[in-house]
Amino acid sequence: MRRFSTILAGTALLLCVVIIVSCVATTRAPVAPTTSSTTSTMTTSTTPPSLGGDQFYVYGSSNEIIFAALKFIQVVDSALFHHMKTRHNWTIYDYGTTDNKVDGKTWIDGGWCQAHLNLPAIRQEARKLGLPFIKWLASILVHEQQHCDTMDDERPSVLAQLHFEKRWPAGFDRERAIAASQDDLTRIGPDGHWKD
Repeated sequence: MRRFSTILAGTALLLCVVIIVSCVATTRAPVAPTTSSTTSTMTTSTTPPSLGGDQFYVYGSSNEIIFAALKFIQVVDSALFHHMKTRHNWTIYDYGTTDNKVDGKTWIDGGWCQAHLNLPAIRQEARKLGLPFIKWLASILVHEQQHCDTMDDERPSVLAQLHFEKRWPAGFDRERAIAASQDDLTRIGPDGHWKD
């Protein structure tokens, strides 16, 4: 009986993965600056139906990772997720910044808010903080999306990130993320930019 339950659970999980992958549709969104090394592996996807449909556009080769982080936001804070879906024409790129001092850069171009993520730097920072990569990526997405409203001030973005982290389930991950964001607040100068 136990073996049958394991097989049934595995089959259900595989079916969910197949459905999610088949729901990811190719779409056209604004084109961001790219390098030749990323264009050959770039894919464009709209948000899967499980996340609410065509609300986010994701470019790059790490769509499933970004969708997993968006799903974490949706589960932890559905009101924030709804705000993120409806507030801006938001495009997320998993490339576009190679500055290892930043997790991402966001700007407005033609009415589209574009977040360019440095996934290797985010992964390295998550490892350094002892946090699961997907959770930390979700916090960074919240941070970068806040820049759509407050482009020239890091403080509102870190505060949005901190507010989101306080909604995480209690535990070490939550405490570590909150401590990291509180530390980030001390590194912002009076002009709203990073001190270092």
